Amino acid sequence: MLPSEDRVPDEALSLAGLRQFKIEVSAAPDVLERCGITTDELKSMFHRQLEEAGLMVREDGDMPRLVLTVFDAKDINQPESVALSVVIAVHQPVYLKRMKREMTVPTVSMGKMGLTTKQKVDGTLQNLIRVTTDALNRTIRMATDQK
Repeated sequence: MLPSEDRVPDEALSLAGLRQFKIEVSAAPDVLERCGITTDELKSMFHRQLEEAGLMVREDGDMPRLVLTVFDAKDINQPESVALSVVIAVHQPVYLKRMKREMTVPTVSMGKMGLTTKQKVDGTLQNLIRVTTDALNRTIRMATDQK
């Protein structure tokens, strides 16, 4: 049986009511170097986009964790082009009935890909983070409305 169109999937429903998160960024050092940014700059960029979306970043407390992962790819036949991929995963504690165990796992992941040039990597990366953060925020609002 297929879910009705107005029903939010369980994985998205797991986001209902969330407004505060811890954050973490993950990108290999060579990816950051090719993007021309540091881990701290990437984290700051992510933090800013979350706050602009109305989501709160906290360092303390027991709350879900957002992990931003950045990947890149190059084509030797297109030396000036860079493909970027941004993924945001929401890590939350869940109870896995089969194992009779609570664990923290990514309950929702969403991402965006873009193609850019070496000169425009920073702006493209910011845009991909913004678009993915906006998608996360829309999903949270839909889940909260359905709850």
